[in-house]
Amino acid sequence: MYEVIDAHSEYLARHVFNIFDPDTVDFVEAINDYYNHTIIGTNICLIENVTVRPKFRGHRIGIKAIKDIIFHYSSACGLFVIQPYPLQFDHRSHREDYAHLALDKFEDTEAEAFKKLKNHYKKMGFETIKGFKDLLFYNPAVKNPKLDKLDLEEDPFDKQAKA
Repeated sequence: MYEVIDAHSEYLARHVFNIFDPDTVDFVEAINDYYNHTIIGTNICLIENVTVRPKFRGHRIGIKAIKDIIFHYSSACGLFVIQPYPLQFDHRSHREDYAHLALDKFEDTEAEAFKKLKNHYKKMGFETIKGFKDLLFYNPAVKNPKLDKLDLEEDPFDKQAKA
């Protein structure tokens, strides 16, 4: 585990070492207890960010992308983890790489932006676990009616289907 984390990023390492117990090579007790030990396997999918270009926003494409990721990788991942982070507050040197995303159109109050983004993922079925302030979790082994009701086959640009 340490070689994989070392080879990829400090971002990944920071989260993995918070959710895994290095002695048992399993999820920490708080996570296992929250899910009543129903997590199948210790592979995780850490979703760093999902971005949608401005002209495609409002069609639930981001939500469908998340559901598609979960659908395709849930047989290999015991847990999906996301850290909601509003990119409009990204002060790293590559911020200009985000210019095409029109991030200035989003909430400009940091606390409110975090709250809105976190609630957005919670509407999909991601959950908060006490002790993990910045992370949201999704256990694919647990039935999730919020995400189950989303139809991946629906064309978000089909005007007749919306009528």
